[in-house]
Amino acid sequence: MKKIFKLIICTLIFSFINVNAATLTFEGPDKIQQGTSGNQKIMLNTAAGEKIIKVEFELDLDANYTSYGVTKTSYILGELKLGKSILSANSGSYLNGELGSLTVTNNTGNNNLAIIKIKNIIFTYEGNSTQIGIDYSKQITLIATTTTLTKPKSNNALLSNLTFSVGNITPKFDSNITEYKVFGIKDTIKTITINPTCDNCMTTVNCELGCNNVNNQYRPSLEIGKNIIKISTLSESGNNKMDYLITIYRGETTDNSSFLSNIEIEGFKLNEKFTKKNLDYTLEVPNDLTELIINATSEDEKAKVEIRGNDNLIVGDNVITITVTSSETESVNIYNITVTRLEVGEIISSTTPIIEKDDSNNQTLLIVLLVLGGLAIIGTSAYFIFFRKKKNDKKKPEIITDEGNIKKKSKETEVSIKENVLADELDMIDKKVKPTIDEALADLMTTKELLLDEK
Repeated sequence: MKKIFKLIICTLIFSFINVNAATLTFEGPDKIQQGTSGNQKIMLNTAAGEKIIKVEFELDLDANYTSYGVTKTSYILGELKLGKSILSANSGSYLNGELGSLTVTNNTGNNNLAIIKIKNIIFTYEGNSTQIGIDYSKQITLIATTTTLTKPKSNNALLSNLTFSVGNITPKFDSNITEYKVFGIKDTIKTITINPTCDNCMTTVNCELGCNNVNNQYRPSLEIGKNIIKISTLSESGNNKMDYLITIYRGETTDNSSFLSNIEIEGFKLNEKFTKKNLDYTLEVPNDLTELIINATSEDEKAKVEIRGNDNLIVGDNVITITVTSSETESVNIYNITVTRLEVGEIISSTTPIIEKDDSNNQTLLIVLLVLGGLAIIGTSAYFIFFRKKKNDKKKPEIITDEGNIKKKSKETEVSIKENVLADELDMIDKKVKPTIDEALADLMTTKELLLDEK
């Protein structure tokens, strides 16, 4: 008890004598992020002329969900730990500066505070005099952070899907298939929208043949016939790329067709004219024939053609089938030929292929008939107007007196009168304006009426 009392008295006296007494402090970060550590240096700060050979103190850490580590500076003697520590200088030297460090690691998942303390400090000077130091504490903020895992960039450059606004794609889409055909697009459709889907990769579309996509990469303008488009992909990482080739047909195409372009039967001709969309035909063969050699030509040379029933023909009706399967789609067309094998002695009836009617010939004939009819009408009208008029002119009426009676004359007198009348009429014509057609017709009608009255 006396020793403690004496130490207190000495400390008080020393504090009044030396206002620049030594201190212990921490130097380090005030904030520590979750999952990281903060190194707090334990610093001895002395005034000029102070010669400290030993220091005693206690280290305290007040924090949950943290871990720590303590390290002593190598040239200092003694032990540094959480709790009571005693550190001494080597013989002939003094303590000053960094004594060691306290490392605090933030393991909490929430925002918290950590308090570190240096307390119960006693400094021992040269000559074994002592001094009680001032306790020191520091507050450290422990910050909880949301850990965002950085997803590695994908090396996948495969398309996950590929669709088009119009048309049918073949074969069925598969990421690992890089060549496709699109058909079934009417020739009136001028553009098509391409929808490539790629997971975390970039796509570009370029026209290789026929089409043009300068204005809109994913909506090219199509030419009539074949158009070839290349879709290029680049993985997110930039390490991989892929090229997909698409052949797009605008209008009719024989590629992938399931139709025939012709059917030929050796030595015979079908009763019906062949057209690719007509699937039913008939044929008669003599009794002594039991097999037919048939050549069926497909529009698409890659299409599968299968002929059945052309051998072992029986008397009567036999059905020969020609099955055409598209080379790339599931489209199938079946042509049926009903072959009648005649009885013994029966003669093949004469049959001729159906000839398609030419409407243009009918139209020409109609025009000719209309022209002839028009000419007939004009001729008839001219006859009644001109020839009948001359005929009627020969039947001149009798001379009518002023009283309205018919005056009979001799032939000579009639001729003389007619000549005089004609001269008068000519004289009148010379003096007067030439009568119109309506006037001439009126005179003609008047003459006819007179003749009728006379009769």
